[in-house]
Amino acid sequence: MGEPSSSTNSKVPKPQAYPDRSMREGTVLYCADTMTYRGKTTVVFQEWHVRTIQVKRGSNSRFGVQGLGTSSKTLYVNLAQKVEGVTWGKRSKTQGDFGWKSNVPAEYRKQFQAGHALPSGLYTTKYAALRFAVPDFRQTIAFCQESLEEETDPELLAEIREDMLLFQEGLLVLERRLKAMQRELRSERARSSTLDKPSDKETEQ
Repeated sequence: MGEPSSSTNSKVPKPQAYPDRSMREGTVLYCADTMTYRGKTTVVFQEWHVRTIQVKRGSNSRFGVQGLGTSSKTLYVNLAQKVEGVTWGKRSKTQGDFGWKSNVPAEYRKQFQAGHALPSGLYTTKYAALRFAVPDFRQTIAFCQESLEEETDPELLAEIREDMLLFQEGLLVLERRLKAMQRELRSERARSSTLDKPSDKETEQ
């Protein structure tokens, strides 16, 4: 199956610029997704935590391998997805000893260069992550529809239809969640505006 058209891609928000002021060890980035369990689809927010921001030790230099113990000056941000029981949980028999597991599987790790845009789909707020996920799901559904027109294999057609149905259900719950969050933000701005507005007595004085 081919890639979605560029016209569809243009509707998806751009990756978030690197947040210099807030990016540090412990910062949490969010990715909005959906999960279907026992016929019910819900919105889930993946949490990607900044574990370290450091140089790559022992990486190759421009003209070959660097000397032992040397490192590039380029900083890299290392992320790990927090998943209960997989990457995060009880580490020993000691009471209250919860934290990151010693070996985080590769599929739950990401790395990108400090100062560059955040990895696709990751944002510093849940709202921004939702704003990315909605058009991203629409793009995937359009891709599935195009594939249905091109594919001829019955088994692949069945798989595509099943995937498209899941994305359509996911899109509905994402859109509802986004609208609810937009209403909450508007209400918060309205309350803030009311509090900041001077009273009649203050105006008279």
